[in-house]
Amino acid sequence: MINFSDGSKAEIILDSFLHTVLDDMTLNVDGIDHAIPTVEKAELSYQFKDCLKKNLNPQEFEKKLEKVLIEINNPLNNKEKTHFTLLYYIYYLNNNNPNKLDGLIELSLEKLEKLFESDEKIILKFFKDIKMRALN
Repeated sequence: MINFSDGSKAEIILDSFLHTVLDDMTLNVDGIDHAIPTVEKAELSYQFKDCLKKNLNPQEFEKKLEKVLIEINNPLNNKEKTHFTLLYYIYYLNNNNPNKLDGLIELSLEKLEKLFESDEKIILKFFKDIKMRALN
């Protein structure tokens, strides 16, 4: 089971994922470069966190994500989109029905952070398992 008691650690996984898949822009102020998130990166982070705060169920999140991706010219490929949605399912279940995540050894913070490095088929298989747990 994931220990999300420290919300900052859980947020690190989301931020790490977004940092991996989307670049920041560089703003030069007085000769010093500052990294700032792109609109796409900021919007995806906002939507994820806002939907969790509003306790939006994962199926509704998927629908909303489709609309958001259209609005921001879909910067995610299939693997990235699946992983992003998987993270939402995990966070949602952890907050609302953590017993549905029982027995999944892949759910340590460290393993979740490394999951994106896996083959797309592994991520998709894990996503399908989590989605089935959510629907049952």
